[in-house]
Amino acid sequence: QVPGSQDGRWRLRVRLRDRQSLHRFAAALAFARSGDLHERLAVALVEQSSGLAEGVRGRGLLLAVALASPVAADLERAARAEGILVNAVAPNAIRFAPALTITDEDIDVALAAWGRACATVSASLVAS
Repeated sequence: QVPGSQDGRWRLRVRLRDRQSLHRFAAALAFARSGDLHERLAVALVEQSSGLAEGVRGRGLLLAVALASPVAADLERAARAEGILVNAVAPNAIRFAPALTITDEDIDVALAAWGRACATVSASLVAS
């Protein structure tokens, strides 16, 4: 049991003297979380791409999905139809840049939509 805690969890107590300190503290927390989210997204974007993605590059939450073939325009349209705002930055690359304040639930929703968009484009490649 942690002293001063009802549920056994650590409590962080910070005395912030001004608004600027609060903003710096919030930015540091968001930056730390972005590294964890980067790893999660980098793996999941490739895994759920139906074989379209070769890898992910970028830092933090500014990601580019490298595609195996030049289908970025088709994938951008399919992703937008699924409700994800991405953009084709090259014929074989899609930019994925969620906000630093994105929640885990929003990431789950976005990854499911990404998987559907990739499946749609992959199916159209097989059909043609």
